[in-house]
Amino acid sequence: MSKNDAPQRPRLPDRAQRTLDEIADALNITTALLHQDAQSELLRSGPVSLMEASKLLQTYIRIQDPEARQRCLAFVQEEAARGGGGA
Repeated sequence: MSKNDAPQRPRLPDRAQRTLDEIADALNITTALLHQDAQSELLRSGPVSLMEASKLLQTYIRIQDPEARQRCLAFVQEEAARGGGGA
């Protein structure tokens, strides 16, 4: 196997693979990042880590109060619009 070849994984059933592909497309990531054996450095690559984005989403969906969710969303959108650089 050359160093550019992807590691071999067991083949998923077609329906499961399509679902995984759709999730990856929605998240704008590669399907490889969704596999259990994805390397941790892949999860932390780029300016925004997939791990951070995942934690943000998981936290957001636990907010029960619709007004609190809206305030949270407004804050994140405002930070993104400002560039969110801080300090």
